[in-house]
Amino acid sequence: MGNCTPCGTSAPSRESHPEADAHKETLRLPLLRVAFEAIDKDKSGFVVYDELAAFGQYIGNRDWSEVEIKKMFAKMDKNSDGKVDLDEFQDFCFNETKHHSSERFQAMIQGFIEVGNLVDNRKSMIKAVYDKIDLDGNGFVDRTEMMEFGRFMNSKFDEEKLNKLMDQMDLDKDGIISYEEFLGYFAKLSKPIEDASFAKGIQRYLKFEKGKAPLSNDAKNDVSLAR
Repeated sequence: MGNCTPCGTSAPSRESHPEADAHKETLRLPLLRVAFEAIDKDKSGFVVYDELAAFGQYIGNRDWSEVEIKKMFAKMDKNSDGKVDLDEFQDFCFNETKHHSSERFQAMIQGFIEVGNLVDNRKSMIKAVYDKIDLDGNGFVDRTEMMEFGRFMNSKFDEEKLNKLMDQMDLDKDGIISYEEFLGYFAKLSKPIEDASFAKGIQRYLKFEKGKAPLSNDAKNDVSLAR
């Protein structure tokens, strides 16, 4: 399976989504400001290389080489002062995500923000679930593995449910779920859930094994921590 193309590197031409410019001032730039403020932990008004490299993983870019990350940072840092201000950040990220609908753009940014709010204990539990679903241990979850997991949670999990789940998780549309995409999805999903219920849901997930009998035959049960 191919890896997605990192921001700032050569990529196939992608058409701008009509919602991009229409929602630039009302949705996209304000959300990018919130993301910038989340990255700028010392409130200096600037963010640096390491912080931006981590952020890139949550907007559809993974497995970057050091060279690719440096190219991305150089394009963002227009005045070459070694740091990126809000305007540089917004301008670059807006242009790099114009091909996404506003719904998908919002999911990406909010996922990153919610991941930042997650306590380490929850992150480690979500990582344990991801590793369980990654049956071949290659570091990614594909459609086949997600189908296995879905059918374990609910015997009535089918292609339609799988397509819906993949659409919600697979933000860069490459057909596989990275850990960052998985983490962002569950960070948003678990936000309103109390710790006890969250831990209970995780324990249900961790029972997953390939070929094991489904936990439920109830069509209402799905891949949801709220259950």
